[in-house]
Amino acid sequence: MFNCFKVLSVLGILLAAQGVSSQEIRLLTEHLPPYQVAEQGEVVGGSSYQIMQETFKRAEIKVRHEAMPWARAYRTARNLPNTFIYSMVKSAERASLFHWVGLLHTQHYYYYSLRENNTISLSNIDEARNYIVVSVRDSFAANSLQRHGFEPGRNLILVVSYQAAAEMLKLGRADLIFSNEAALRSVDKVPSQFKSHGDVVETRALYVAANIDSDPMLVDRVARAFASVKADPAFANLFDAGD
Repeated sequence: MFNCFKVLSVLGILLAAQGVSSQEIRLLTEHLPPYQVAEQGEVVGGSSYQIMQETFKRAEIKVRHEAMPWARAYRTARNLPNTFIYSMVKSAERASLFHWVGLLHTQHYYYYSLRENNTISLSNIDEARNYIVVSVRDSFAANSLQRHGFEPGRNLILVVSYQAAAEMLKLGRADLIFSNEAALRSVDKVPSQFKSHGDVVETRALYVAANIDSDPMLVDRVARAFASVKADPAFANLFDAGD
């Protein structure tokens, strides 16, 4: 009887694993150099990209790897089980909405303006509220701004991409963008057209996350593969890249 139970248990695990492998597993991200570099909707390079490629290779999971604007990627990952997303800030608002697979990098957030704009003077968040700030919808930066009293339609503009945010600055519709250097590099490889104001406002970690209703066995499998990549000295430089 005991042996029969063991056989049935192993069979159940195998069938569950087969079920996971038969489903479409999606891995979503945005163009965010140097972490992930996208061209025409395809992810082609970057430190986080290489980490994720190795992770799913070790997990032996076939994945549909896609790049899209952040707001769309975030909504898709929120609503579609067995969908993974990176590189995403683990904020208080998001903590319970996803499974958090592993830590990739850290980022420093500043207020930036166009370098040619000499009319802005600020050293703290209270002064920043006197300007119009642009941010990407559903991003950590947008959530943080609203948490600190910025309001859409008054002193906050929400757009779908960092490229659109930069255009708002160039058109004079916004004074500042609350962002990090990696995001600005997605607009300009050498973000020389921007300048930061004041000290670091926030420092946040970037993670790989999964839809909260994803198959627990799938999430665990990916998490174990990710941990093995992170523990491998051959990949240590990728986790340090961009920090």
